[in-house]
Amino acid sequence: MNINLGISIYELGMLAITFAGGVFALFQWKRGNDLRRAEFLRTAIEQMRDDKDIVYALYKIAYEEEWYNPDFIFNHEEESKFDKATIYFDYLCYLRRKSILTKDDFRIFEYEIRRMGCSKDYIDYIYNLYHFAKKNGAEPSFTNLLLYMRNHHCLTENFWDEEADGYNILLNIRNEEENCGEENE
Repeated sequence: MNINLGISIYELGMLAITFAGGVFALFQWKRGNDLRRAEFLRTAIEQMRDDKDIVYALYKIAYEEEWYNPDFIFNHEEESKFDKATIYFDYLCYLRRKSILTKDDFRIFEYEIRRMGCSKDYIDYIYNLYHFAKKNGAEPSFTNLLLYMRNHHCLTENFWDEEADGYNILLNIRNEEENCGEENE
């Protein structure tokens, strides 16, 4: 039995062309991903700057206006603006945690998140939401934002304690006895 180990010039040429085609396809794929990422970032920045609800919430947070009060709890339109901003930044934190957004990409949003973490009213707000969700046996819908804030020292250790002092607790003022996780008998 004879085995021919020789490779013809034709086969070598075809192998080189195939390799070059693969490198070119990889380059095009990476370039396409970079363009999609840039488009996503542009859209995300526009939403952060142009969405009236998010802009409103970020303005109140950045200028440290006092907004988290009993009137806020009963004003569903007002509350929904802060919910929208919270969920928006939670999604961005999710993308960062999953390495879909690079550290460089995420820098664009870090300032706003850190401003949120410096706002007493905002921390009181998410403290109440977090503990309300936990009390009802659920995870809050903004866990990624909380993880980011915890890992970047925006939250104190007592944030996780339901009995902690220093938080303006308003969420349960409607009906202290009500627990939406339990059925009425």
